[in-house]
Amino acid sequence: MRMSRALLTHMLVGLRVIIACSILLLNAPQGLAKELGVVEDLFIGRHAISPPGGFGRYQNLLVRSEELDHASWVKSASTTVPATNLTAPDGSTTAESITFGGAGLDTIQQASTTAAGSTQFTGSVWLKVASGTLTVRIGVIDQAGSPAGTYANADLDTTWQRFQVTHTFAGGTGNAVLILDDNTNASSQTIHAWGAQLESGTGTAGVYTKTSAGTVTASRGLVSNTDAVIGSNETIGGTLGVTGATTLSSTLG
Repeated sequence: MRMSRALLTHMLVGLRVIIACSILLLNAPQGLAKELGVVEDLFIGRHAISPPGGFGRYQNLLVRSEELDHASWVKSASTTVPATNLTAPDGSTTAESITFGGAGLDTIQQASTTAAGSTQFTGSVWLKVASGTLTVRIGVIDQAGSPAGTYANADLDTTWQRFQVTHTFAGGTGNAVLILDDNTNASSQTIHAWGAQLESGTGTAGVYTKTSAGTVTASRGLVSNTDAVIGSNETIGGTLGVTGATTLSSTLG
């Protein structure tokens, strides 16, 4: 029996999602499958997000998202980021330790190469402290300083949490910046940080996408930060085999 082109396309889309999900789940820390749900619960339009990746919209306008000790991240004079290997939310040893010296307003920030004017941006990062609690700030600001942008308090404890802040610029002459500061704490404070991200055109943080020397363009698909990024327009070639029952739900234009 000859398959119709529409049916074959549906099958390929479903198989692409299943294969990608399998890659992510096989390499994820224990418990991630529970966060994501079973494969048949994933469908186009739903977001499934966790530290190792997820399914949905993704973008990252920052470089070196897990290398906050890199020169791409500009530190104030009293802010230090030694090359540390702390356990990150995804189970890897890629988190960093940031020490604010207590000089009044210590910061660490990175300017994107994307103009801030007339655009909405959302910045996000995972943060925690080794013990106790602490409040710092995360902000999305204009590199030129006018308009200033938006800051949000991040109330840290010993559990990794993803904090986010959104700002829509009415104007501005500089590029969008993600910034962390010590909330004017008068004494030296140390926090742990991982997975910085900056996205444009959205008011909610999307799937976390790791970057190194380059940024990641906005798209939709499944992201496994240890394996691959599978976009919405990619094609699967070769011979594919499926064993067992499969439930697919998708809308194709």
